[in-house]
Amino acid sequence: MIVDDDCVLQRLGREILSLHGYDVLTASSGQEAIRILNSHPGRIRLVILNIAMSGMGGLETSRALHSYDPSIKTIISSSFHPSREMIDRLGTRIDAFLNKPYEVDRMVSEVERLLTEWEAENS
Repeated sequence: MIVDDDCVLQRLGREILSLHGYDVLTASSGQEAIRILNSHPGRIRLVILNIAMSGMGGLETSRALHSYDPSIKTIISSSFHPSREMIDRLGTRIDAFLNKPYEVDRMVSEVERLLTEWEAENS
């Protein structure tokens, strides 16, 4: 699932991943992401979250999603690149980071890597 309040980036991310064979749900807010997760139990394995959304931000959304399903892999996206130390201090599990605008190869490789990890951890 891609969660971003920027509909252009949301659509771009969905198109990139769909072209690579992934089934992608989208949400425009953290609240919508939680509703989608609840209506698709066990289906969502990975979430790409905009860190700076209005209302419920990416980190708060990540915490909420993990409280529903701790196995979900999380990628945070932003236009600035934090250090690993900064990510570790954010107080929630972040599995990867993507810069905006999305780099297609990097996005696809991170999604593939994390879904492979998810499969290994949950089989």
